[in-house]
Amino acid sequence: MALRRRYADQTAKTRSAVSCCGTFNFQDSVWDSRREGTSLTDIRRLSFLAPSCSETSFRKGAVMWDQEIKGMASAHVILAGTILMATVMPTILLQNFSVYQTHLVWLYSVAGLVAAVNIALFWLLGVGPAAKRNSLGHKVSRLIRCCLYFCLSCLFFHVVVLLYGAPLLQSVLETFSLAVLLSTFTTLRCLCLLGPNIQAWIRVFSRDGAMSVWDTSLQITTACSIMGAWLGAFPIPLDWDRPWQVWPIPCTLGATLGFLSGLVIAPAWIHWHRQHLTYKTK
Repeated sequence: MALRRRYADQTAKTRSAVSCCGTFNFQDSVWDSRREGTSLTDIRRLSFLAPSCSETSFRKGAVMWDQEIKGMASAHVILAGTILMATVMPTILLQNFSVYQTHLVWLYSVAGLVAAVNIALFWLLGVGPAAKRNSLGHKVSRLIRCCLYFCLSCLFFHVVVLLYGAPLLQSVLETFSLAVLLSTFTTLRCLCLLGPNIQAWIRVFSRDGAMSVWDTSLQITTACSIMGAWLGAFPIPLDWDRPWQVWPIPCTLGATLGFLSGLVIAPAWIHWHRQHLTYKTK
């Protein structure tokens, strides 16, 4: 009797916890919950002990979770194909095109196409920030702020690259072009996903700050792009006399390969760790 009473009390507490835990909003990919930090494994345990929480709802949520990961992976495949297209198309359309000899042409074709496809994908998928006001003036103001943030990001990366040893007075255009490419791989995606909201940016890149699979993807692709550009600088001082050692070719290629790696790693990592991921409402 004592064991049965103890089990009944534990079950009642569990049911109470389930009733307070809310539901997982898969459209926004956040836990709409007063009990923050509930993972997929936790909710599965709770739904097992409390059938009234609807196992069917959990299964539907899991399907939507899988669909969101697949949607993100599909978007990443399109972005990877965009970089390939930006490399192949100038070869067909332009004479004497080479990634090394006409590097800036390749760089800006990659940056331009990736920027256009990024904006189109985030708009079509509807994963960007919800607009608080739909007035034309607000939209124009938001667009101007996004453009301003992107320009400031280019200047920021330019200064950072100079501090890391890039030539100050020589190859200024090449250095700034690298900054534009890095801003396209990092800042532009932040603007598309989070809008011109510095607090949201700080939240996403803080520890346990991701609130959706897209936030996690943003963290991974940004880190991989910057790390790739940094690693790409190592072969520059070597006396190999290769055409790809000319500034800033190794860094731009490294940033591009890092971005491509992030596009592959992000959905794979999220899928592998999805049972333990916890997205909290802030």
